[in-house]
Amino acid sequence: TRFVEEMLDVVTAWVKTRGIELRLQSHGGYADALDAYALSDVPESEGLYAGGSYDFLRLAASAAEVSGKRFASSETLVTVGARELTLDEVRLLFGRAFSAGINRLMLHGHPYPYLHSDGERWFPFHPREDSAVTTGPADLSFDLHPEAEIWAELPGLNRMTTRLGYAMSRGSAVTEVAWLYPEWKVQNFPNFGVEPGRFESDISRTLRRAGFTYTRVSRAALAGAVAQAGRLTVGEASFGALLVNDLHAIDPAVLTAIQAAADGGVPVIWLGAFPTRADGLVDAAPRDAAVATLVENLRQGVTSVETVDEMVSALVSEGVTPALGPLSSEGLALSVTHRRVSDGDLYYLFNESYQARNERLRIPSPFTAATSFDPDTGQEIPISIDGDVLNITLNPAHGALLHVKRGHAPTP
Repeated sequence: TRFVEEMLDVVTAWVKTRGIELRLQSHGGYADALDAYALSDVPESEGLYAGGSYDFLRLAASAAEVSGKRFASSETLVTVGARELTLDEVRLLFGRAFSAGINRLMLHGHPYPYLHSDGERWFPFHPREDSAVTTGPADLSFDLHPEAEIWAELPGLNRMTTRLGYAMSRGSAVTEVAWLYPEWKVQNFPNFGVEPGRFESDISRTLRRAGFTYTRVSRAALAGAVAQAGRLTVGEASFGALLVNDLHAIDPAVLTAIQAAADGGVPVIWLGAFPTRADGLVDAAPRDAAVATLVENLRQGVTSVETVDEMVSALVSEGVTPALGPLSSEGLALSVTHRRVSDGDLYYLFNESYQARNERLRIPSPFTAATSFDPDTGQEIPISIDGDVLNITLNPAHGALLHVKRGHAPTP
């Protein structure tokens, strides 16, 4: 609380009085990361902290969605152990960020063109014993310079990210599941190399392979949510289900909010054990007793599951449907992010792999037309549609924008 009041509130007030917008990376601070992200004009993630995983990138994007901010950014191409990346690795990092709901990329760490005494280019993120600036025992970040192999590709990559940034900041984000974030801080760990799906959690991967998209919501945001007619409204975002897991010690107010969601007809899927005590030590005995009472009531109103596969089955049983339903028994191999625009829906489909993939997806009806565009060229690309089934092929580390036009966009 003091960190927010004495640091973040002061900074946000200072920039606001001067007409400046604030871009903030809150994951290394001492406040609830999601709530702190939401204080800024542009919540910003990065590719280094927490491994740059899909789960982590979703946090800043989620805060933007809940707080009604149009943009979420990420400090990108920050790697450990490599000074240069291949074109496919760069494309994978860019595409992962956009597929996680990021719509602005900020490139990291371009040095002035200085030389060391031995003629080697100075790079502040490369360890040298004789350098006044060093970051540790391993290279950190991509050394972009005119002699780098990828330099000639940069104009095309910039055009691609500009198209995606524009498209994926139109309208408003749509996800099916509100997934409660149970802690205030984000676990950090090093990230070596660029691998598809690296560090993504089983829950996130299982949800997405079933076609479901999710938004992480903070404990405070959930406590202020409104549930009505089977929909859960958290800030500026609306959801068809609430997912809860890893609640070991919790404020009774959060459990009260979960109960209110269930009472409002919102499907609540509870994965794993229920909490046994309240957080903190102040008034511990009565607050622990309140948690015990609330948990007993919740057991009757939520769907309790033990595994991630049961979690997906429970969502389907509750009538929650994905924005684009996979037809393969193996699930959805592409990443999907979804925005509602004035005349229908806009999807970004991304192949986070180093192999070409073909996907068959069911588009929720009714719709009047479906068109796909190549972010690299801005041109329409051919797709096959049979009734409400889309067939699309994407090259390795490539994506496509899908515009589904509807007479009247349905309620998400």
